[in-house]
Amino acid sequence: MFAAALPAPSGAQGRRPPIVREAEFSGKSYLSLEDVAQAMNGQMHWYPVSNRVDLSFRSHEVQFVVGSDKALVDNQSTALEIPPVKRGRDAWVPKSFFASGPLMGDFRKRIELGP
Repeated sequence: MFAAALPAPSGAQGRRPPIVREAEFSGKSYLSLEDVAQAMNGQMHWYPVSNRVDLSFRSHEVQFVVGSDKALVDNQSTALEIPPVKRGRDAWVPKSFFASGPLMGDFRKRIELGP
C-alpha cells in the first residue's frame, strides 16, 4: 500500500486545507472516503451488514457498496472503473470517480486531485 496526502484547495486565508489520503491497492489509486467527506463538509455513514457506505454533501447523495463496480449518484446508477475497498475502518473509493465521475466539478472545487 502506498499512501500520500492530497491537500484540498484552501478557500480561506490562513486556514489549513483538509488532507485527503490517497492509497494504492493492487496498482490502482484510491481516496479515503472519510477524508473526502470531511473535505466536502459532508457526512459518511457505514451500513456494515450490506457493506454499503453513503456519502452526503450539499444536496448530493452517493452510495457505494464495497466490491461493487456501480455506485448510485443522486439515485442514478454510474459505473466505477474499479470497486471500492475497505481497509481497516475506512472505505477507499477509486480516485477516477472523483476525477471524472458525475460530480467531478463539485469535487475539484474542494479536492486537489493532481495529475
